[in-house]
Amino acid sequence: MINTEKIESIGVTKLTLSNGVVVYLKPTDFKNDQIIFTSFAQGGTSQAADQDFLAVNYAGNIPSDGIGEFDNPSLRKLLAGTTASTSVYLSDLYQGFSGGASPKDLETALQLVYAFATNPRKDPVVFKKNLEEYVVYLQNANDAPDNVFSDTVTAVLSSNSVRERTPEVADISKISLDRSFDFYKNRFADASGQTFIFVGNFDVAGITPLLETYLGGLPAAGKAEKFVDRGVRPRSGKTERIVKKGIEDKAQVKLFFYDSFDYSPRTISS
Repeated sequence: MINTEKIESIGVTKLTLSNGVVVYLKPTDFKNDQIIFTSFAQGGTSQAADQDFLAVNYAGNIPSDGIGEFDNPSLRKLLAGTTASTSVYLSDLYQGFSGGASPKDLETALQLVYAFATNPRKDPVVFKKNLEEYVVYLQNANDAPDNVFSDTVTAVLSSNSVRERTPEVADISKISLDRSFDFYKNRFADASGQTFIFVGNFDVAGITPLLETYLGGLPAAGKAEKFVDRGVRPRSGKTERIVKKGIEDKAQVKLFFYDSFDYSPRTISS
């Protein structure tokens, strides 16, 4: 750890660890047996160019394959009897972790964070099964009026961007496990941009050594990455689409108004 800062007005302690990871700690007494956490860092899938997007589109599924030598069923058995849980997300603009545990199992949850970042599992068997199931879904998706309507709305709001639209069956062959796996590892290879928030029943002095060990031990390169604006925008001007699908007496109407504005906590809450 290289810096500790007290934010007295809200009862928060801010830690800046040696690898650049920032941690905000808010002790509470709402529940005696719970600590929850989340984290975020800029980048996400925006770091993949449009022409590479389909190839790495499986990257967000990598954590569900397990960790290292443990597939997902084996990992669940290993964690049986603990309250520790950790999940990984890879969204359009951010990547990070979330989870929780009782105070006695917090170290296990932090070990999971470290393992998901440094030792992900590549499982060709699960990959093949998942893609086969996805193909079956896509083959039947257009039979559902709600799916067709939703896809049309998405196409309008994204100007039919490859990053937002539902893939065609022919696109599935473009998805690569190797490239998805490498993209996932790249997204978590530099923890210097990660910000963690912990809330729950803990003592700041007591929790700090665990944070230094597992979060401070995450790899860091100091790249200070940001998300990339890939230009996904709604179609300009007035756009109207009428979708006729299905045989039931049912209708949906959606109206969207799009323009530039000052994005801030004040404007989005007013």
